[in-house]
Amino acid sequence: MTVRAAIAIGISALLTATAASAQTQNHFDYDVLIRGGTIYDGSGGAPYVGDVAIRADRIAYVGPHAPGAPARVVMIPLAASIRRMRLPSTR
Repeated sequence: MTVRAAIAIGISALLTATAASAQTQNHFDYDVLIRGGTIYDGSGGAPYVGDVAIRADRIAYVGPHAPGAPARVVMIPLAASIRRMRLPSTR
């Protein structure tokens, strides 16, 4: 086998693998979905439990339940949402 033939086979194998990889990639609506957090929307209304979706470093959705498929989900446990920070005593 000549060097040219080996290089041609290597390049075609690389292109075939890249094309197969591109076809099997999943489509996601969001990069990250933070699910189950307490949301304060700034309107002065009562806070509610909901989702915040992030796509390309921007907030794409805030509300009760984000539609679509996220690439990664971060769940907020219930205990974390009701836990209060304790300050050290000065006594």
